Amino acid sequence: MEATNEKRISTTLSGILLVLCAAILVALVVYVIMTPDVLESLVKVAIVIVVAIVLIILVIFLLMAVLAIPVYMFKGEKYQTDTAYGLDEVKSVKETSSDDKDDKN
Repeated sequence: MEATNEKRISTTLSGILLVLCAAILVALVVYVIMTPDVLESLVKVAIVIVVAIVLIILVIFLLMAVLAIPVYMFKGEKYQTDTAYGLDEVKSVKETSSDDKDDKN
């Protein structure tokens, strides 16, 4: 069953553009393989970009770690004083469902 209020648009132009992009990509790959200097310079640029990205990520993580210390110091630790945290109070949830209402706290 199809909807009666649908409008279909042709995707022929998109398909032609995809084929054209694929052909251009293949032509670029062939050109890079045929010209070793271009391949060498592209590899150098790629290495520099990857190293820069890794360094930026490391600096961001370092800054996050350094900034986390004063936030941790300011916030402190919070815990409830009238609650027992022992394992004796833990009840099994195996063989139970969310429909069981008789075991309320």
